[in-house]
Amino acid sequence: MNKTVKEGRTDYEGLLASLASGDFGAEIEQMADEPCSATGQRIGVLVYPGWRPVAASFSFGETWSDPLEIRPLPPTPLARVIEVAIPAPSGRMLLADWFRMDGNIFTSIVEEGKPSLSINTALGTQLQTEHFASRHGFLSVSVGNTSPRIVVRGDHLLLACVDEDCSEFEGDVRGGICTDLWQATMIDQEVLTKMIQSKLGEEEGLAAVRSFLDNPNTDITVLDIPPGTLHCSYTAEYGAMSTFECESTVVSLVGVDRLFATIHRSPQTWKPWDDANPPAPAPESPPSPIVRRRARR
Repeated sequence: MNKTVKEGRTDYEGLLASLASGDFGAEIEQMADEPCSATGQRIGVLVYPGWRPVAASFSFGETWSDPLEIRPLPPTPLARVIEVAIPAPSGRMLLADWFRMDGNIFTSIVEEGKPSLSINTALGTQLQTEHFASRHGFLSVSVGNTSPRIVVRGDHLLLACVDEDCSEFEGDVRGGICTDLWQATMIDQEVLTKMIQSKLGEEEGLAAVRSFLDNPNTDITVLDIPPGTLHCSYTAEYGAMSTFECESTVVSLVGVDRLFATIHRSPQTWKPWDDANPPAPAPESPPSPIVRRRARR
């Protein structure tokens, strides 16, 4: 057997062995150029060790000759309901898309020290909500361009798009949020006042908040609730809460087109909604202790 034939047979047998084992090292297939809308990572690369596809992220080097950096992706942390707690020391809750105060003072305080996050991704909006709650004590969730309604029930609130003409819809709609900014933001008035006072001083800060609230062009809804701690549940992908069932409290989704957040007095647990066994209808709620003080649209 001449050398060429022998080398060819060796290559052929090696190919058969690789086909049988699926061991080709790391074969890379680029599936898409756009970053992932959920995490912001550049993914779409499949690594095949032993014929087992593994999703991975990759990044380019500085030059064409630099090798790709490939990292297998861990299980996504996004497919779950996240909960943050915020204080309500006065019980007077202010709700809007954002608080556009004179001199942009609220935004400047919030942006100071804020980590760099891409709010064009689900993970970025999740981390932003967590940051606002933990550092500043307010809730701000992504809702898209939906102008959600504020729904009051006996033991919880909803931020949701709802069908108010649905005969089985439960809850009292207390206004809505005009989403010029695609957020729904809720803060206790005392928390807001202390934030502004930390920048302007006690008297000037109090005056700034009063001026903001008294301005007839301020588009907010004000709810009075008993003081305490509020437990706010949401999902990284806005509106995905409708695919989950609350195990701690009956949260009826009848007439709810899209659910963005729930606000409770105690921590809640959630699980993916089993369509074959939907949640039981909610019992009749007692009269709500929450009183609407003002709503401007």
